[in-house]
Amino acid sequence: MTVEFDNSAAKIYSRFFEQFLSSVKKVKRKANENVFKMQIAKFSHELRGQLEQEAKKISANYSGKLQEQLEISLTKKINYYLQEFQHKCDAW
Repeated sequence: MTVEFDNSAAKIYSRFFEQFLSSVKKVKRKANENVFKMQIAKFSHELRGQLEQEAKKISANYSGKLQEQLEISLTKKINYYLQEFQHKCDAW
């Protein structure tokens, strides 16, 4: 289940990062840092929503005894992808 999530999450993550880059490519970061940070916040929020939807979909398809552990694992993976997105945006 977590492998399935990782496969989907990696695609979602890549798509959002490409959209982020497209939205800021004309922004001069040093002159408009606040615009840049607002774009990071916007795309991070949207990324979280998409990842949470994917996690819910995967979790709903699982009916085993380890449901709670699966949800904890998926939450950790969501946080990981969000943290990586933040780091990648900050480094750009």
